[in-house]
Amino acid sequence: MRNGMRKQTGLLLATLALLAVTLVACGGTEGDTTPTEIAQPPLAGTSWILSSVNGQDALQDTIVTALFGESDTLTGFGGCNLYTATYVVEGNRISIETGVATRMDCPEEVRVQEEAVFSVIISAGTYEIEGDTLTLSNTDGTQVGVFSAVQAIPIKGTSWTASSCNDGQGATVSLLPGTEITAQFGEDGTLTGSAGCNSYSGSYQVDGEAISIGPTAATEMACLEPEGVMDQELAYLAALAKAEIYRSSGIMLGLFDAEGTPVVIYIRSEP
Repeated sequence: MRNGMRKQTGLLLATLALLAVTLVACGGTEGDTTPTEIAQPPLAGTSWILSSVNGQDALQDTIVTALFGESDTLTGFGGCNLYTATYVVEGNRISIETGVATRMDCPEEVRVQEEAVFSVIISAGTYEIEGDTLTLSNTDGTQVGVFSAVQAIPIKGTSWTASSCNDGQGATVSLLPGTEITAQFGEDGTLTGSAGCNSYSGSYQVDGEAISIGPTAATEMACLEPEGVMDQELAYLAALAKAEIYRSSGIMLGLFDAEGTPVVIYIRSEP
């Protein structure tokens, strides 16, 4: 199952790579279409929800997010799959490099919109923030994506369900079908939840976007099904210990290591 997920993720990355646009370096000659550098409010530390893509309103029953981290890491939810990438800004110019994404089945219209969103993200040449609106344009100046601002929320007192986790071998993979991993960040700094088979508990501390978790302790049940659930549990608990950065919105929470590599991605649980 894991190998299959890696293959599917590889296919998605290959598809995204074909869509990538090489940005023209600044200081071009006359006739160059290089976007002009115009000072803009910083993207780092901001969170957004898709309003429209390629001039079409976002699907009403689907939420698409983009979270720009302080460490130049972009994470989000495409409506069906979670993704992570890296970004660089200079003036109003932006360059986004493809990263990794899960590969889940989804309804046709959601899949089509998600593919459009991924295309917009990696082809973006400039950005503009006006009030609570972020507009991405391609290198020709055509507006391709419009997002509305959402305020990052503290994680104290929130509950989440994991959608993907670093497997300890350099890949961020979706959870095994039929398994559930949860996390409740208590107001008192305690972290509790289910690791897929066993319950776990520990402590956490946050300072700005910095987070430290652990040590954690877990019960000692052995689960035989589905196959691989115990390996997944061990990988999850190990991933928590590596978390040093977090980014949150009302929808998604991402934990990252010191290099900005995602270790766990969560979706907000119903209150």
